[in-house]
Amino acid sequence: MLLDLPGAIHRLRHADSTALFLALAVNAFGAGMFLPFALIYYQAATGLPVATIGLTLTAATLVTLTVTPVTGALVDRFGARRLVVVGNCLEATGFAAYLAVSSAGSLFLAALIATAGTRMFFASFSTLIAESVRGGDRDRWYGLVGITQSIGASLSGILASLVLGAAGVGGFRVIIVATIGCLLVAALLIGRGQSRVAPDREAGATASAGYRAILRDRVFLAVVGSNLLVVLCSMLTGLGFAVYATQALRAPYWSIGAIGAAQTALVILLQTRISGRMRGVRRTRTMTLAGAIWIVAALGFAAAMLIPSRVIVP
Repeated sequence: MLLDLPGAIHRLRHADSTALFLALAVNAFGAGMFLPFALIYYQAATGLPVATIGLTLTAATLVTLTVTPVTGALVDRFGARRLVVVGNCLEATGFAAYLAVSSAGSLFLAALIATAGTRMFFASFSTLIAESVRGGDRDRWYGLVGITQSIGASLSGILASLVLGAAGVGGFRVIIVATIGCLLVAALLIGRGQSRVAPDREAGATASAGYRAILRDRVFLAVVGSNLLVVLCSMLTGLGFAVYATQALRAPYWSIGAIGAAQTALVILLQTRISGRMRGVRRTRTMTLAGAIWIVAALGFAAAMLIPSRVIVP
């Protein structure tokens, strides 16, 4: 069996957090509509070259790096659930600003707001999951989170592909408005819930150690640094794939959604099975293996330039 869904849902209800996964699914559905085609929209809206857009987005991302540690401090004070709601609302505001982008400056401002909201959402959402689920079930739930995000993003990616195929670039405004709606609905679902599980005693005991203790932990910093590189690779693939596929490889718009659906199917079929087989393996070794596989995948993307266009989609 791929996943014990009935048991998993029962645990969420026991923790009074059923709305959590509904919100996650809606959030993933909204993000999946826009993000795969983001660079194409930025090009159409601003007329800027990809290199300029990339520098603008990078600058906005670097500025928001401080949001994650600030969010951690705010979570300790106001609770993870409130910060998740604020993050969703902030992200929705950024997407609303995307509707008016026309230059590098306006794109920077919109990306700054949206990225800050995204960082705040994920930084606090992980804590909310940890507070809502206990013990050994956490690994299972984080796996379920990944599957839920993949399914939501895949379904919305297919929908966005159909919209763009029918309406062209003008369909982006419909997609952005729908994304804003999804983010606000997710915020409403999470805001109405109540976490009844107290934080771990261990976490409370070490909360007062401060950032000095963290900065002295070289092993932890190494893990954080490697995770930064993993996220960078993920963002490069996620943002750049649609442009690379449609402009460099001449793949049709509809293929982006279809490929996303195929990816989701692989995640559903393989993620929980692989997670189960890797339980006895150190997580650092698992990350190393994943990095090696990612390198092979990147080489495959590069080699796609050599494949005839008539067979590029399969």
